[in-house]
Amino acid sequence: MGSWQSTSDTGDLNSGLSAAQGQSCSQQPSGTNLTTFDNSEELNYDLTVEELRNLLETTRIERRCHAILQRTIHIEECYDPADTTLEFFDADDEINFECTDYKSLRARMSCGHTVTPMSPTNWFRRLLDKGSSGVSTEEEKCYDPADTTLEFVDGDDDMDFECTDYKSLRARMSCGHTVTPMSLTKWCRRLLDEGKSRFVCGQTDCDVEWPYEEVRKMALLTTEETEYFEKKMFQRVAKDSLDVKTCPSCKSSVVRTDLNNLRVRCTLCTADKNKTYEFCWQCLREWEHPSPHSFRCAYDDCISKPLQILKTCQNITFENVKDVTGCPSIRACPTCGLLIEHDKTKCKNIICPRCEVEFCFACLRLTEMCKSYFEACSISIAPRQTSIPVWHKM
Repeated sequence: MGSWQSTSDTGDLNSGLSAAQGQSCSQQPSGTNLTTFDNSEELNYDLTVEELRNLLETTRIERRCHAILQRTIHIEECYDPADTTLEFFDADDEINFECTDYKSLRARMSCGHTVTPMSPTNWFRRLLDKGSSGVSTEEEKCYDPADTTLEFVDGDDDMDFECTDYKSLRARMSCGHTVTPMSLTKWCRRLLDEGKSRFVCGQTDCDVEWPYEEVRKMALLTTEETEYFEKKMFQRVAKDSLDVKTCPSCKSSVVRTDLNNLRVRCTLCTADKNKTYEFCWQCLREWEHPSPHSFRCAYDDCISKPLQILKTCQNITFENVKDVTGCPSIRACPTCGLLIEHDKTKCKNIICPRCEVEFCFACLRLTEMCKSYFEACSISIAPRQTSIPVWHKM
């Protein structure tokens, strides 16, 4: 549950705004209790209601799952503290993969993991929407018991979030958690499909990053999986690290080496045309005339779509922040330049999903400098941005 939405990357001039749920700042409260589902599409799944009931261990969760099928869940339900049939624990909600921070007490499932009523509800709904029972039909990869380079452990598969119960031996990762080849493959593939470029342990309170070499070995990646992983990793790194756009003439990819110069030369067009071909990095038109400006070419209407979005977006009024008005609803991250839209809820500070830097949406200073969450900043609200910050990675 986040308090913002990220827009399309600033480098893609042909993309519009795209909503993406993200990470809220560390000081924010649990937020709204309302959870609404899209009713526009029918569920597609293979399990019958009876089969689904057989997957559940308690009548309480069974009722929640039935509510999923009826699509009538709107308000968070909480366990009754006086319910003596449940075993309550002061622990994390281990099925809460969306980090929603539900208010309910945590209860232990038969498998030993702790849940709230809402977290298994969302998890089973995800399985239903995917039309899957969570059981893989692909050939399972297993460790070789004779492999002396692995440390085998007699315990749970810590990355088996779908409770598939793979047959392979369990091996210990560098962070100390145990995996099987299949669970590790699925977890890391999920990270890649979500746009991540780093492989981080999925266990709560473990933020250890695994080297790709370790993932490739421990997941027993096939040739096809290795190709897919490396392609995804390159695409993500290239998108974050390289300034790449499409030449308006030959449609080839062009990398800008000078991030402060809008005048860019296409080497392919220059060779084909036997004369220098340059174009404006911002409006993507041929650079035909000298420009006295550093922020645009000679065309008066030269402006990038991200800048146009920043210029025309509406102002917002924060629901829970006092004495802050006139703040644009969309900001470019002051660190990396990613466009982010605030949804007006919770505090005014957010964590950028790309560079993971927390900043104040009102004054655009880093949170450690602003130091306020639900009150007005010590300085004035930052005006609408007229340029996109360039990410200078260390």
